[in-house]
Amino acid sequence: MSFRVLRAGMLSTLQDLGRYDYQEFGINVAGTMDHIPLRLANILVGNMEGDGALEILPLPDPPWSLMPIH
Repeated sequence: MSFRVLRAGMLSTLQDLGRYDYQEFGINVAGTMDHIPLRLANILVGNMEGDGALEILPLPDPPWSLMPIH
């Protein structure tokens, strides 16, 4: 199964574990608020724990679809 974003919206963000090594340059750590669910989701789909993940709020007409892998 693959994941295809049809259109991006204001409620869609790409989240990761943050950027701790750049605070001296004035860049916020940012990243996901809940590290454990992000790590578990990545492990479940076979990604590395720190990989980014798409965070979306599915509205009545979601901007994504699931497609079979060819």
